[in-house]
Amino acid sequence: TTLRSHGYGFKDVVDVTVAMAKQSDFAAFNKAYQHYFPNRPARSTALGVLHQDKGVLVEISLVAYK
Repeated sequence: TTLRSHGYGFKDVVDVTVAMAKQSDFAAFNKAYQHYFPNRPARSTALGVLHQDKGVLVEISLVAYK
């Protein structure tokens, strides 16, 4: 992942912004999110987006800090 290539891991993530094309996917996304952040979840913002690029269901932006 881009995190690893720069010396970071999911434990270093402090903020996550998620844009989802379908809000009905939130429960499935939240389950996956808990897999990657089981103990100390990063602060997150989830948005329903109407105008995603064709075929894009989710876009995720992470901020990591050491």
